Amino acid sequence: MPIDHPDGIRATSVSRADIKLPVDIQKQIIGLFSKPDWEVKEGNQKYLHGSVILAEYDIATTLVSYAVPADKILYLYGMSYAMTATVAADAEKEQHGYCWLVISTITTIILGGNGGGGYPFGTPLKVPGGITCTLDACNRSNHSVFATGSLVGFEV
Repeated sequence: MPIDHPDGIRATSVSRADIKLPVDIQKQIIGLFSKPDWEVKEGNQKYLHGSVILAEYDIATTLVSYAVPADKILYLYGMSYAMTATVAADAEKEQHGYCWLVISTITTIILGGNGGGGYPFGTPLKVPGGITCTLDACNRSNHSVFATGSLVGFEV
């Protein structure tokens, strides 16, 4: 779109440093921000964390449950979990287990391994208002473990 300057200049681009074009910020409809700038200006950082002792084998337990407020959108950009033995005698054993993120009606993402893991999403997962996210865990070791998990993102 051409720009009308008060001095009578009409252009779609300006290459001279001495020309100053007035910009009415209130009339702008597009804004570009880096991810960190956007989170600070408009977003509300979310660090959703939970932990529990999993004493039994193969019993699913919820670490985190979060219902996105109806008027908000949650953007998740990572998840992690860890499992450690609850008693010193089991510390050298393998701490097998897994966790999974369930975004009701949208997707399920599973992580598994010995001791834990993490997964940064290349593109944030968009969770609309009214949807509940849960991070569940399951012990696959032959001893009791302390399980902890986190979801990270921001809400606008």
